[in-house]
Amino acid sequence: MIPSEPRLLPVGDGALTVEFAASYTPEAAARARRLDRQLEGIDGIVERVATLRSLTIHVDPSRLSLRRLKALLDDLPAATEAETAPAHWVLPICYEGERAPDLAELAARLGLSPQGVVEIHSAGRYHAAMVGGYPGFPYLAGLDPRLSAPRRTIPRLAVPAGSLGVANEFTAIYPQTVPGGWSLIGRTPVPLFDATRLARPALIATGDEVSFRPVPPAEFEALSAGFREGADPVALCRA
Repeated sequence: MIPSEPRLLPVGDGALTVEFAASYTPEAAARARRLDRQLEGIDGIVERVATLRSLTIHVDPSRLSLRRLKALLDDLPAATEAETAPAHWVLPICYEGERAPDLAELAARLGLSPQGVVEIHSAGRYHAAMVGGYPGFPYLAGLDPRLSAPRRTIPRLAVPAGSLGVANEFTAIYPQTVPGGWSLIGRTPVPLFDATRLARPALIATGDEVSFRPVPPAEFEALSAGFREGADPVALCRA
């Protein structure tokens, strides 16, 4: 049995959401991740979507009904963390100039200096609680409470790819140029999502660990050129 009786919420006749908590907690995210792994390869399950507190399981009703899926969940053994250690990524970040458009404003709001924000942020080791929203977008838990601040009142229509943001208790990187409302305090040259990288299109996977290494603008530009020419981020950024 899944411990602590999560809520089972049907989504039409083709999906079931297993909800572990009413809002994000590290334990809820971990339980969603563990269940996701347990369901790999089961016939009739066509897609699984893990979130910060739940797992939605999409099925082909002609092969696996929701009733049978619920019975399958009841019969699963208690899940444990995978024996394989998560990947640890060290990502270069430029926390300067146009690549950190909200740094000074955020620092003033938090009662810190911009350098203080950079020192606190880059000293952290973060955990990918969820990857989603946009392809390859990692919600990284472990943000120092001193850097916690709400999202921007007015979102941007186009956040540049690679932008590093903070919002509430998370930090994250935008893999593509998309709309967004997080406070932007830096940018990485590392391509976090590449659909042609078939073995690992999203660099960061749920459960991975992430650290940040501050780099000056000149190194940022050199690294950007290298990735444009085909440098492998998996080889260069894995700790």
